[in-house]
Amino acid sequence: MINGAIMYIKQLSLAAAVSALTFTTVTNAVLGPIPIYLKPVDVSSNHFNGLDTEATFASEIYTADDIKKSNSSSIYDFFNNNTSITFTQSSGNVFAQKADMRGFGIYNGYQNIVITLNGRRLNNINMSSQSLSGIILDNIEKIEITKGSGSVVYGDGAMAGSIHIYTKHSEENSASYTIGTNGIKDQSISVSSQGDNTQISVSLNKYSHDGFSDADHAGFRDRASKTNKHIQISQNLNKSTDISLTFSESDTDNRYPQSQTLDEFNLNPATNSGMGAICNPGALWGDPCDKVYGHGIENQKIYVVSIDHDLNNNSSISFKTSKEKKSRSEKVYYKTSADLHDFDIITYNLKHNYTDNNISIDTGYDVYNGEKVTNGTPSSKDNSGYFIQARTLEGDITYSAGLRNEKVKYKFNNDSGFNKSYSLNAFDLGLNKKVNNETSVFFNYNKGFQAVDLNRSYEIIMSGSYDETFKNDVIDPAKIKTLTIGVNHLTENSKTKASLYRSNLTNEIFYDSSVFSIAANTTGHNANIDKSHHQGVEIQNQYRYNPKTSTTVNYTYTDAIIDQEQTFAGNTIPGVSKHSISTSVKYTIDKDTTLGLGYKYRSGTYNSEDFANTSSTKQMAYKSTNLNYSKKLKKDLDLNINVDNLFANKNGTVVDAWSTYADNFTRKIKAGLTYKF
Repeated sequence: MINGAIMYIKQLSLAAAVSALTFTTVTNAVLGPIPIYLKPVDVSSNHFNGLDTEATFASEIYTADDIKKSNSSSIYDFFNNNTSITFTQSSGNVFAQKADMRGFGIYNGYQNIVITLNGRRLNNINMSSQSLSGIILDNIEKIEITKGSGSVVYGDGAMAGSIHIYTKHSEENSASYTIGTNGIKDQSISVSSQGDNTQISVSLNKYSHDGFSDADHAGFRDRASKTNKHIQISQNLNKSTDISLTFSESDTDNRYPQSQTLDEFNLNPATNSGMGAICNPGALWGDPCDKVYGHGIENQKIYVVSIDHDLNNNSSISFKTSKEKKSRSEKVYYKTSADLHDFDIITYNLKHNYTDNNISIDTGYDVYNGEKVTNGTPSSKDNSGYFIQARTLEGDITYSAGLRNEKVKYKFNNDSGFNKSYSLNAFDLGLNKKVNNETSVFFNYNKGFQAVDLNRSYEIIMSGSYDETFKNDVIDPAKIKTLTIGVNHLTENSKTKASLYRSNLTNEIFYDSSVFSIAANTTGHNANIDKSHHQGVEIQNQYRYNPKTSTTVNYTYTDAIIDQEQTFAGNTIPGVSKHSISTSVKYTIDKDTTLGLGYKYRSGTYNSEDFANTSSTKQMAYKSTNLNYSKKLKKDLDLNINVDNLFANKNGTVVDAWSTYADNFTRKIKAGLTYKF
């Protein structure tokens, strides 16, 4: 069965790649030469610093121009409708969305991806997802997605790959105001000042909505608001030294829906009544009830200092340090009081680059120390790692190789009996062969790892208010080896990337809910899958038919299988859609007006906790059609109108037979103005 699946994927990959190449060549012959619209793009992630068509790993690159032309209304909208990455709301929380790539599932996928913002790691030490909601879309210079690679430079968690977001150093000042259905308001202002050697930029953003679901029995709707402040000062000290100081602060007040049964969801995703699987404190099992919405209040402050210095013509060094302080009060319906969480995270990154002719060598040392205090109980996870990697160009072939060693240490409640530590390794080998001026092929072999997050080390007791107690062991780190082969094909009006991959894993981390028992007072437990594998095909095409019309297509086929495990061997890993496609068409009506239509589809699969593959409650397919219109009203004034989920498809995340979380189930209409001054 496995060999058959591999053969099927290979055939599908070859057919898709040949079709894409043939299609673009034939259409070129029909249309004739037109101006070059699509070009190779520089890749900064993995310290590659070369063109994406020469990269020794699979990548997706999106420039500020790509983002602008997408007319997306938020960074999550852009990812979902234009890339191979899937983002879903975390338990109904619009500000905490989970990323998935290469078959790790909508439940655990985000823990297997490293996400950075201007090189600063956004991954958390607990099971909170990386938050992107504070990033203003118009301020993004570039987004880079590296698939099946990145473990040498980024270490812990770069199993599926990594996502890197870079913001602009722009002299442009702008202000925007957007309103929409359900009380949506999105207001932003960005200003900057440029001197001979100094640049200062300041931005402020506030987003809020009045809620998409019915009020809970306390009278609250799922309202949310978030305010983001950002200031950056960059100073050129001399010809060889730059320094940057950054301060960011965000305040969040968010009420978010609790789960429904699938029957409740199918009847009305906005409802908050019915036979909830678990009700409010004091209620009996299965009693009709209105669940009180979750309520989170959070303040986050981030300080960043970075220094870049050229030692000579061939050598440079960079140093970056950051401090993050976050306080969060979290109240969920099954607890009698709010939990208080405080986070203190400190990072240090030291990098050195040596370049001589066609050889480039990078070395680095990273420290990521994170402490979490929940209701007065401290715990910590500290990572420190060093790496070396080299890249060389010989004729038409680019070679790359790298190694990393990382130490991970845990401490729970300052008790030496709960201390654990690991020494983990990663490596990466790759090459890229330029076939001709239009086509290159690449090969990449990568080893990565994931050290368990702190919350995976809790034993949850159902009595009272769901007490969390530290276990006397830590789940084993997961390890992965990934082989990726692919092709890049670039013509005057088309850019195509296709890749085929296979990942073999040991100790893949998962939550086993099969031991859930009211009688035994247990909720399930975290565990390791002995052996598993993920494999698939990824195809990306950007095509410009003529100066007015362009299309994008991003398709993935994914197969994730448990190979060896006491209970679930041979089963499909749940929450993983086999087929995912995002496609869009852009039409330029005139020089000032653009109309766009996009569609996102993910096939249905087993619900997130159905590792037995036996539940009749399935994860439904995800469908969303999006329409956008943009017009330049004046030289410095732009109008944007977006209709998200045009046909109001009912989308949600099915966790188990009792719990479904509504996600993007309404039609949202938004209109906004952007003024540049």
